[in-house]
Amino acid sequence: MQQGCSKRRLVHRSPGCDAFRGIGQACRCTTSCARRLHPGRGAFAQRAFSNLAKVRRSEYASRHSARYSAPVVNGTHRVLRRAVVTVAIGICVLQGRPATAATLHLTARRDDGSVIYWSVDRQHEHPKQGILVLAQGSGCLPATKNPNIDRAKRLLPEFAVVTVEKYGVRPGDAPKDPMGGCSATFYAHHTVSQRVADYRRVLAETKVAPWWDGRLVLLGGSEGGAAVSKLAPRVRPTAVVILSTAPGRSFRKGFKLMVPPEVAAQADSEFAKIESDPLSAKTWGGNSYRWWADVLDHDFTADVLSVNAPILLVQGERDKSASVQDARQVRDDFARAGRCNLTYWEFAGYDHQMQDASGASRIDEVMQRIASWLAERVGTRQNGDECSGRDRASRPSR
Repeated sequence: MQQGCSKRRLVHRSPGCDAFRGIGQACRCTTSCARRLHPGRGAFAQRAFSNLAKVRRSEYASRHSARYSAPVVNGTHRVLRRAVVTVAIGICVLQGRPATAATLHLTARRDDGSVIYWSVDRQHEHPKQGILVLAQGSGCLPATKNPNIDRAKRLLPEFAVVTVEKYGVRPGDAPKDPMGGCSATFYAHHTVSQRVADYRRVLAETKVAPWWDGRLVLLGGSEGGAAVSKLAPRVRPTAVVILSTAPGRSFRKGFKLMVPPEVAAQADSEFAKIESDPLSAKTWGGNSYRWWADVLDHDFTADVLSVNAPILLVQGERDKSASVQDARQVRDDFARAGRCNLTYWEFAGYDHQMQDASGASRIDEVMQRIASWLAERVGTRQNGDECSGRDRASRPSR
């Protein structure tokens, strides 16, 4: 924390700044701390603590109409103090230096009032850092419990890592079947477009932090690759990595190339049902009709073609979840358009999880190569608009 923003200051047990007896005073106390961290940003702190105050007052009124006994007051005081400290530390992390190197869990609000759960891990206490957005793949496993997220953080150890949970997913969720047993809220609202909107809202909050140095790297795998493909032209990144995704011209067509013939034969009739009820939470193939309607005819290739930053597209030849034909088509489309900012890697015999034909995982080797690619292109540049010969669309790696 910055000087003058200590834990003692945030929860001072005096009448003017008491975390239990005067939540308004506690808010003002911490707001003044935020103003010292970054002049003009006190309103951000006030909004955060105003929301906290409303929640705690509601809990207080509903649970205890009479005065608390001393033991209850003390216990509740400890809980509320902990909540105030957590929110205040979050403000300090966004406005100044990180209080610790641990991941901080934060929230934002969508236009419909629902909560976006997101996390930032500064990793190191550098005064200036880039931002690495990691977009997880399909399903409702929280990003906080995704082992691929932890692996990907090591790609840029000096960057702050931002992850965002999907609509209907909380950081502490533990679904028994994260690919087919998600919540009703998840199936009713989760789409790739919703993910993009959530990332943009979170980045709007994060990018005003004084520690951000202007560099923004997007990395997504599987469904996350589709999300960053659509997000990239809307946030002007420094570099983009798309892993096991193949952002093609038409998911409708690409899907039939990835599935067994009997499933492909049913696809058109199912797509017709989806188009007749595009906002439905009914599921097919592990996703809701709403999710399918959002991606079926979206041109993800057009999205990435409109990005000037260096793009790395990583594809396994045996990938049954992302069509290698689509990936090759993206490579060819960049070449035909005379674009110089795509690097294409295709690994012979590798599948969606980057396992080779013998079943051995090669993901760590692939990630090491990605780290080297990023190190060459990110460096200390503030943007990735300049093309160089090394970024030209490459032939498949065999």
